[in-house]
Amino acid sequence: MRLVENFEQWNDEMSRKYNIDSYRAQSHWFIRWVESLRDRLILKALDVGPLDHVIDLGCGAGHLLSKIGSGRLTGIDLSEFSLELAKRRLGNQAELIKGDVAALPASVLDRRFDKIACSEVLEHVPDPGKVIEEMVSIAKPNSIMVISVPNEKLIDFMKGIFIRLGIFKFLFPTIPQRNTDEWHLWDFNKALFERVIAGKLVITRTKRVPSVLLPLRFVFVCKRAL
Repeated sequence: MRLVENFEQWNDEMSRKYNIDSYRAQSHWFIRWVESLRDRLILKALDVGPLDHVIDLGCGAGHLLSKIGSGRLTGIDLSEFSLELAKRRLGNQAELIKGDVAALPASVLDRRFDKIACSEVLEHVPDPGKVIEEMVSIAKPNSIMVISVPNEKLIDFMKGIFIRLGIFKFLFPTIPQRNTDEWHLWDFNKALFERVIAGKLVITRTKRVPSVLLPLRFVFVCKRAL
């Protein structure tokens, strides 16, 4: 894990530098396909109905919320820049709140949600365990929680191959050679995720994105531990 002095300021700087709208629109077709597949798996797992109260913890620019299309939607993010992008994308489709997902504001803690998403967030925060604790505090006993994390070691291994072949910058000009060099504070994988949620959540399903043979992302469907 890396330490940063002023997390909120640093997070907003990284959100601007690695603009998620530009990343999704301009990345290599393979990255765009993986991100789209991840979204589809999360949406399927959430299975949002018209009466569900849904929150996206670390909603970023609102890409996932914009695809839900049902229920009462809430998004929370610490980055002013990302929230501005989300407001442009979502309009009045969702309530957007500025806040730290590791220390949720009272306006969120006072509610209970049927469906909770937290996608590609835990690797960016100083204390992933705190995020999970906050998630549990706003969940109902039967809430569905869907969390995704990158498989950093495999991603770095694949990047290393492209770097040695001298084609990394040609294929992926907008991303760092190692995510943990800059925007990722944690080197996430399945084992670390299981340690972070121990005693708090139980994994009911695991999806590997894009496939079992190439698990660049993990999508975990979870419920509250008894």
